[in-house]
Amino acid sequence: MHVRFCVDDFMAFIEIPKIPVLHGEEAVEVLNQKIDEFQQEKGKRLTEKQAEALTIAANQMILMIRSEPPTEKLHVSDRLGFFKRLRSSQR
Repeated sequence: MHVRFCVDDFMAFIEIPKIPVLHGEEAVEVLNQKIDEFQQEKGKRLTEKQAEALTIAANQMILMIRSEPPTEKLHVSDRLGFFKRLRSSQR
């Protein structure tokens, strides 16, 4: 995919790399690797709070991936219901 942008009357094209779409346990594996990276970078390139926030977000994504039926595509309203249940279970 190419995107055109203009800065001070200078027009340029940049290429945006294609991002792979991961599903199921493949996505969980990548997220677990990222969690390990966040923990390794704590106190270096990331603050304690940043590493913790990213770890929490990745763990929440893992919970969502594992709670979805593997072969069904959920309707948007089903996904919203899932988020409401997730939010209420964390209280």
